[in-house]
Amino acid sequence: MDNYCFQSRNISFLLPAFRELKQTYGSTCEKWLGHNSTFTFWFERLKDDRLKLTLEIGPLNVEQRLGNIKTLESLVLQFSPKSKQTTSRYTRLFSKSKLITNWDDEETLYVNGRVVQ
Repeated sequence: MDNYCFQSRNISFLLPAFRELKQTYGSTCEKWLGHNSTFTFWFERLKDDRLKLTLEIGPLNVEQRLGNIKTLESLVLQFSPKSKQTTSRYTRLFSKSKLITNWDDEETLYVNGRVVQ
C-alpha cells in the first residue's frame, strides 16, 4: 500500500519502475505527496469535475532533470520553457483533462483501463 497515497483531491501512486529508478537517482530527502521518490504520478479531480493526470519529476539535480526532459522529448512529449530552467527543482507533465459527469458510475469511468464517457 506504500505505492499509493490518498488525499482529499489527489490520489498519488508510484509505478514499480519508479522504485527501480532509486538505484539510478537515489531517494529524495523530501516526502512529497506521501512518497519518497523522484518520479510520482497523481490523479486530480478538478473543481469543475474534470480528471487530470500529472507526472512529476524531481527533486533532481539540474543535469539529471534536464536529461530526463530531453529523453521524454525524444518520445514526442512537450515541455514548457519554464520546465527547462536551471533553477527549477521539479518538472511536471500534464495529461489532457477529461470531464467526468458521473463519478459514482465505474462502468462510465473505465473501459479497457481507459477513462471514458
